[in-house]
Order: sequence, then C-alpha cells, then structure tokens
Amino acid sequence: MFLQESDFNSHIYEEVRNAISRDSDTLWLKAQKAAIREAKGYLSKYNLNILFGASDDDRDEALVMRTMDLACWHFLTLSNSGTSLELFKTRYDDAIKDYFKMIQCGRLVPEGWPPAIDKQGQEKSFFTSMSSHPRRKNHF
Repeated sequence: MFLQESDFNSHIYEEVRNAISRDSDTLWLKAQKAAIREAKGYLSKYNLNILFGASDDDRDEALVMRTMDLACWHFLTLSNSGTSLELFKTRYDDAIKDYFKMIQCGRLVPEGWPPAIDKQGQEKSFFTSMSSHPRRKNHF
C-alpha cells in the first residue's frame, strides 16, 4: 500500500491509534483507503498508478505527507481519544486547499510527476490554462 504504518508515527502515536481503533486494523485501513481515494480525485491530471504505486524511497514525500493528513482526519473523526481535532482539521483543510486544489488548478506543478495517460497511450494534455480580463460594465 502507498501509505505505510511507519509513516503515521510522525502524526499519531501508536498507542493513540490503538486506543481509537481498539487494536483493530480495520478502521485504520478504511481511513487510509478513503484518504488515498480522496487524494486521487484531486490529481487526475497525473499518472495515479505511478504516483500511488511507488514504494519506499520512490514515493513523493510531499504527497505522502498530505495524504497522511487526510488519513489522520478520517481516522480521528471516528473517536476523540485525547487528540487535538482542531489541529488535524486545520491540517486536513490545508492539505485540500493549499496543496491538492493548487495542483488541481495548475498553480502548483509537482516536480517529476508523470502526466495521466489516455486509453490510446498518449499523455493527456491538461497543462493549459485560459483566463480573460473581467467584463467591463461600460454602457451609455
């Protein structure tokens, strides 16, 4: 799996995870899967199989960190076992607003991320943007 158990030691202590999940891995795995699916929804411009299929040192650390933020939020909403929900809500919002949405709209282009491939094996061309000047309100 893209997220590894050891990745979360920097976010949630193991004893807190065990207290929330009551020593069952089921809730923890559900939170991880939900976070990965949510992150993938924002990153459709990129080759998700490569990004989320990477392991160990090949993983993009920023993507791992932000996906962990999402997973922790999903996990912590299951129970408040002595953790700061406000802190994790802030981190969750930051992951969505400041990272995934910036990538989605093209303001942030992560270095080395491969573009998505269409069914014919061609790179999808999502890396263009358009804008216009605001509409003028002149009338006589």
